[in-house]
Amino acid sequence: MEEIRERIAVVKQDIEKNKICDDVVLVGATKTRSIIEIEEAVEAGLKVAGENRVQELIGKYKPIDGLSWHFIGALQTNKVKYIVDKVDLIHSVDRIELAQEINRRCAKINKVMPILIEVNVGGEENKSGINPEELFVFVENIRNLPNIKICGLMTVMPKYAEEDLYKRMYQFCCDAPDAILMIIIEIYLFCPLSPTVFFSTIDLFKRKILRFFYFQHNF
Repeated sequence: MEEIRERIAVVKQDIEKNKICDDVVLVGATKTRSIIEIEEAVEAGLKVAGENRVQELIGKYKPIDGLSWHFIGALQTNKVKYIVDKVDLIHSVDRIELAQEINRRCAKINKVMPILIEVNVGGEENKSGINPEELFVFVENIRNLPNIKICGLMTVMPKYAEEDLYKRMYQFCCDAPDAILMIIIEIYLFCPLSPTVFFSTIDLFKRKILRFFYFQHNF
């Protein structure tokens, strides 16, 4: 557990040193991690666990005091029913039918599910997410579903992105029309890569980021 504690401490120092907004959330990506390891991470200060596979979430989930579970992976519509009672935020909504199914399943358990809309700003064919040009229409189609709450946008960096692409991706989030920003209460940005590269390009966009999720994969 000491090793986990030290890793979390290092990440928190990075976040504090390079703080881009007042509300930074450290998420431990729990893929392949056991529930024992997750509990150790919670003891070391982790407050949010992010799981990207439905089967893994089902197998390892249990309520843990002080821990919020998020779903951070691609989500099939027919798997929604297995997770809506377990997670506090779904990061990867990119289809109208997926939003509708989350809404339908949450209505059955009297729950309003916070969601993030995944946007494929990099235009990668092998990545999920809606096209930036479709964002306004997408929001208009799902904004009145009573059992979901649109909390922001999520975008995933290309694995070998150049610095200029980082800037363009985040510029999209910052330049989103005011009409969308009035609907999307908070902007969340998903940064799975090295903070060294990320923090060097993010300074221009601090004014638009209300909450930032930093993902730690090797806690």
